[in-house]
Amino acid sequence: MSNGKAYAKALMDLSIENNIDINQIVEELKQVNDYFDEEFIKFLSNPKISKENKKNIFKEAFKNLDKNVFALLMVMIDNNNIVNLFNVIDELNELINIKEGIICVEVMTTNTLNDNEKETIKLYFQNRLNKKINLIEKIDK
Repeated sequence: MSNGKAYAKALMDLSIENNIDINQIVEELKQVNDYFDEEFIKFLSNPKISKENKKNIFKEAFKNLDKNVFALLMVMIDNNNIVNLFNVIDELNELINIKEGIICVEVMTTNTLNDNEKETIKLYFQNRLNKKINLIEKIDK
C-alpha cells in the first residue's frame, strides 16, 4: 500500500468513526496543497531544515485547519512525506468514489462536448454499469 493510500485510508476511517465530512477534509487538503509551488517544495524537501522548523511554518500558515487534517500534516512531515500530499488527495478521492459507488469515466474527444452529449454518454454508462458516473472530458486535438 502506497503512502498516499495509507494516509487516505486512515483519514477515511477517521471520518467514518467520528462522523466527519470527508469532503471537507479533502477541501482543506487541497487548500494546503495549493501552496505547494516549486519553492515551497524545495523548502519542505531540504534535509538541512529541521522537522520542527517545517512544523512551525505549518502551524503559522495553516492554524485554522481541522485538527485531524493538521495532525495528518504533522505526521507526514515527521515521515518526510509532506511533498506527496497530492497523492493523498488523489487516493482519498478514489476512496470517496468507491464509498459512494461512483466510477470515473474518461472520454477523449477532439472537440468539446456539449451538455447534451455529456449527459448522453453519462446515462449510457450509468445504465450499462449500474453505477453513478463522474465524466471526465479530455480534449486531444
